[in-house]
Amino acid sequence: MTLLRWDPTWATGIARIDHQHLELLERINRLSDALIHGGLGGEIERTLLHLGEYVGTHFRDEEALMAEVGYPDLPRHRSIHDDLRTTVEALPEIYLEDPAALPADLMKFLSSWLVEHLSGEDRLMAEYVRNRGRAPHP
Repeated sequence: MTLLRWDPTWATGIARIDHQHLELLERINRLSDALIHGGLGGEIERTLLHLGEYVGTHFRDEEALMAEVGYPDLPRHRSIHDDLRTTVEALPEIYLEDPAALPADLMKFLSSWLVEHLSGEDRLMAEYVRNRGRAPHP
C-alpha cells in the first residue's frame, strides 16, 4: 500500500534534491508497508535504519547546497532538519526496546512532515538557489 505519491508541485527543479526527495518518499512508503505487514525477518528495523541513514545523507547534501549559495535562512533550515534527524535516528532503538513503543501516528507524522517541508521550506530554498543562478551539485 502506498502511503504517499509524488506530487509534481513538490519538485524543486534541482535534479539531485528532487531525486533524494523521491527516495525519501519511497523509504517512508516502505516503512508504512513494513508496519502494516508486520515486518517479518527484521524488515521494520532495517527499514527504520535505512530511513535514518538516508535522512542524514539528504540533509547533509541539501545543507551543503544551501551553504554553497549563501542561503541566508540556512541556520533555521538546519535546525528544522536537526529536529527530524534526531527523531528518525532514535526510531530503531525505540523499536528494538519495545516494538509497541513506536508512536501510533508515526506514519502520519513522517508523511505530514515531508509534505509540509517540501511544500514550504524546500520550496523557499529552491527559489533562492534558482534565483542565485548557481548550478547545483551534479
